[in-house]
Amino acid sequence: ETTDQTLSFVYEQSTDAGDLEVTLAYAQTDVAQTNATDPFNFGGILFDDTDYGYSTLSLDARVTNDGLTLGNAAMALTYGSTISYQDRTARTAAGDFVGFHPEGTYTRVAAFAEAEIDFGNGFTLIPGLRVEYTVSEPGPDDPSTASDSRNPIEEFTVSPKLAFTYDVNDQIGLFGSLAITQRAPNLDELFSYRNAQGAPVIPAVGLDPETAYSAEFGFTYSTSGLLNPDDVFDARVTAYFSRVEDIIVTDGAITTPQHANSDTVEIYGLEVEAAYVSELFYGNVAIALSEGQNLTQDEVWDELPQDSFSLTLGHRN
Repeated sequence: ETTDQTLSFVYEQSTDAGDLEVTLAYAQTDVAQTNATDPFNFGGILFDDTDYGYSTLSLDARVTNDGLTLGNAAMALTYGSTISYQDRTARTAAGDFVGFHPEGTYTRVAAFAEAEIDFGNGFTLIPGLRVEYTVSEPGPDDPSTASDSRNPIEEFTVSPKLAFTYDVNDQIGLFGSLAITQRAPNLDELFSYRNAQGAPVIPAVGLDPETAYSAEFGFTYSTSGLLNPDDVFDARVTAYFSRVEDIIVTDGAITTPQHANSDTVEIYGLEVEAAYVSELFYGNVAIALSEGQNLTQDEVWDELPQDSFSLTLGHRN
């Protein structure tokens, strides 16, 4: 049984600095697992009656000013910060701790800024930056263990990006981006442990953030009057590449932390989307192709998303 409670307040005001928007939000999710069955007789606490809880409080404030200039270019600037705090609990009916779903709190403080610089010739430059400071603090240790060394973990991440769009003409547009994205380890990755007999509680306190170096480039095409005066056709083609370092993986050894920084992977692919709409007919097609290599293991990355193809055709009465 899942119970969700949400509450949010939004405040908006136009100021000399720009349009201010402040959002205060609270969410509480409680999950009660009862009478679950173990079809394979694995044992352990996975199927025990258990209560899971997630409580999140967040505050987001941002200012948007679209009346700025940079030399001869028009500029829109959005900047702000966000603060969030999550408290997570998990306890079986017998009072046991759940090693694969550790209790704890996660605090995140972030600041961000993004500009859209329009040079008036169809070219728009979009630089952006996000910095985050996170604190992950574990809940109480399993009292059956002698280890109580799981201290709060602090991380600081920086994620810059630079994107552009260029309107070649009324039908063709180009776009692209370069980005460095860092992801701090979460509570599961830092503090999960095995509930197996004799397995020690070993925190993964040495985890580094995952870092992705990404690039994408593509073009759009839009036209009307293709088959009749009232139809519209839009297409988008995107090629991308990403190198991800220090990917966090599950360590299968019982005497080591459950998660570790391990692999470096490279992922690249192509995505194609197209849509046609007329008074009587409509259709869209989407194709996603991806390849990836685990450079650490010198093999195909085993978490690579599957290639996909979808087609929708319809007729209007």
